[in-house]
Amino acid sequence: MGEQRDGLTTTTAGAVVPQEVIEDVWNLKKSDYDLAKYVTVKQVGTPVGTYPIALTNNGVLATKEELADVPEIDATLFRGVDYKVATRAGKIYLSNELVEDSEVDIVAEVKNQLKKLVQNTDNSNIISVLTGKTGTNDNFKHITGTGLDDIKQTFNIELDPALSLSVIVNQDAYNYLDTLKDSEGRYLLQPSITAPSGKQLFGAPVIVIANKVLPTDKAGTYRIIIGDFSQAIFLAQKNEVNTQWERFDSYSQGLAVVIRNDYEVVDPDAARIVDITPVTKPAA
Repeated sequence: MGEQRDGLTTTTAGAVVPQEVIEDVWNLKKSDYDLAKYVTVKQVGTPVGTYPIALTNNGVLATKEELADVPEIDATLFRGVDYKVATRAGKIYLSNELVEDSEVDIVAEVKNQLKKLVQNTDNSNIISVLTGKTGTNDNFKHITGTGLDDIKQTFNIELDPALSLSVIVNQDAYNYLDTLKDSEGRYLLQPSITAPSGKQLFGAPVIVIANKVLPTDKAGTYRIIIGDFSQAIFLAQKNEVNTQWERFDSYSQGLAVVIRNDYEVVDPDAARIVDITPVTKPAA
């Protein structure tokens, strides 16, 4: 009917229908991390709502005189985190000629790529919440410093000792941390069999994000995100749908993924953004 559709065909995806027999797709190496594993994901039943949060309770019980009325508790025990899910989706068409002529399972490979798109979407939105603002206020407090003492102070004073801390850095900040040594010449990043990067800082696992996902804002300044991200961010998950359908009029098939979710701050005191600008030593 004169309609044109962008999609994969035997021409545009010619690499997967070569003359020689190829039995798999060569996936190029790329950092594979899923930040949704570190935040709190809750399944919600409605697209708009409020999720109840039990607050940290620092209140104490008041002394009561004999036969006097029991006093009211002077503490806020609960608050709500408002959420409103958004629909995020993408689709692609495959010509049936491509599906039939490929020596690889091109449909399965495309489904794997759609899963990566979901993961990329989570990563991007979680980073945006961590480093961004709600209204005119930063979601999490920003701290500026010049070196290791500022990082240690963030661990020791800025964040509650009860938190299970992790560290998120990009490649530039990781390289900075990985070259720091103590007064005896020992590297400060220590090996860890559980940390995604294989390293830990002051006992906290280090998560390294590609510069493309978490860019360096200013050359010479290194952003280090420290926090308990399971308490810092709430991912309201409504649903995730993967669909596949036939288009008989064009002898093709479509594949799509749809997610409905929202990303919100739970506890602004559960994470800190530390920007370190090392002092340049004057030349001798």
